[in-house]
Order: sequence, then C-alpha cells, then structure tokens
Amino acid sequence: MAEPKDKLASLAERLLNRTRAGGITWEETDRSGYFVATLEGGSVTVGRPLEGPYELNVRNDRGAIMDEATVQPSNIISQSVLGTEAAKTLARLVPTLHETVRRDALNVDVTLDSLLDQLK
Repeated sequence: MAEPKDKLASLAERLLNRTRAGGITWEETDRSGYFVATLEGGSVTVGRPLEGPYELNVRNDRGAIMDEATVQPSNIISQSVLGTEAAKTLARLVPTLHETVRRDALNVDVTLDSLLDQLK
C-alpha cells in the first residue's frame, strides 16, 4: 500500500508544473499569503502566514479538508534528510509551489516588467 502522503506529493508536483505552464488559475484568499485554485471536484489552497509554516490543503467540493501538509521553513532540510520520500518531496515542493503561485496570482512579473519599462 502506498504511503498516505504519496498522492499529496504527486499532486503538489503536478500543481507546480501546471502553474509554471500557465494551466492553473490561482486567486488570493481573504487570508494574507494564501491562494486557492478551484478544480473540478474540489480546490487546493497553498499558503504561508507571515513567518509561519507553509500549508497545502486539499478540499472537496463541499469545502471539507481531505488532505493537508504543513512544512516548517526551519525544518525543510531536516525533513528532506530524515523523512519518508513523500515528506522529502513535500518539503521540497510546497515552498516552491507557494512562491510560484504567489508570483502568478499577484502578477509579480507583470508589475516588475512595468516598473522596469518605466525606468528605462
């Protein structure tokens, strides 16, 4: 039987790849630092409160949390070294996913490009 977090780790990897390819729309939530993507049958939230742990939550279409992962920034290295393969994958991917999603949802690159163009 597969480890319970294997599917969550696979989901995080696919989310990262699809987000980088522009295939997923992320929106800001009412919580600062949190973003949500609504997919058929449910949604995924990735977030990080100021100086807190990274969080990845999967909800069904009724909003109930189906699975989740929390990655402490200070423990990323130790989780990568000491954890299961799924924990290693999540420790590596969730912070990267959060930063990629944040930049996408907030149009960071568009804003920076605009500022750079203005300062030519």
